[in-house]
Amino acid sequence: MSRKIKRQLQISKLPRKKGCYISKDQAETELKAVEKRTEKVIKDEIINDWAEENLKEFQKVEKKLITEILCWHENAMSIRIAYNGTSKTTTWKNKKKKN
Repeated sequence: MSRKIKRQLQISKLPRKKGCYISKDQAETELKAVEKRTEKVIKDEIINDWAEENLKEFQKVEKKLITEILCWHENAMSIRIAYNGTSKTTTWKNKKKKN
């Protein structure tokens, strides 16, 4: 039997993610269990009325802020451009210039 080369030895020493993957059925049952727990927590709290009213107000304010941000930047097609100051095309052009 031939000896393993250096790269094969390095690969054999790499930690594997054994046991990290779960089946689809198990994932679905986990999600259902989490949803049940969150529903119980939400039902137990008295915040439901407060949360619904504030959620509506928050959504209105969110829409206003988004439109303001997009108005500040006339050429902005999305929020990402307004926040970062870069779009996909400008980053592509900058990469092309560097190369």
